Amino acid sequence: DIALRNNTNASVPFQVTGDEDEVLSGDFSLKADFENEAGFFEVRIPERKAVRLGRGNRNIVLEVSFNTNTRSQVGIIATAPNGNVTRRPKLVLNETQGRWNKVYINLRRNVQRFPDDHRFQVFFGKRKDQPGPATLYLDNLKLITR
Repeated sequence: DIALRNNTNASVPFQVTGDEDEVLSGDFSLKADFENEAGFFEVRIPERKAVRLGRGNRNIVLEVSFNTNTRSQVGIIATAPNGNVTRRPKLVLNETQGRWNKVYINLRRNVQRFPDDHRFQVFFGKRKDQPGPATLYLDNLKLITR
């Protein structure tokens, strides 16, 4: 399982919800609720928990269940030993019409573009510029390496 933290620049914080209508399985889900406001949302693996994913890993897969009425982005943040940071968006999670979907995201090629000494964080983000409510739920996040 993956722990996530808010990006310090995010104007929309995430909530941990235990409402049974907002949780897929277990006790809690992550919820980002834009209400009617424009704003920026981003959560990521905390920097202190960033992982090294060497080129020797054959498969690096992110498993995530999500339920959303808006589009959100998933990607990786690679940090070099000198502190240089590179953001690489991977894909967009599309609207799910009120249903939970599960996706497996292969990160192998994204990670292999960096030397072995880089540390990686997974991020989920959304910039909302249009009026109207928008909500994103995330549950059962796992990073699988083999």
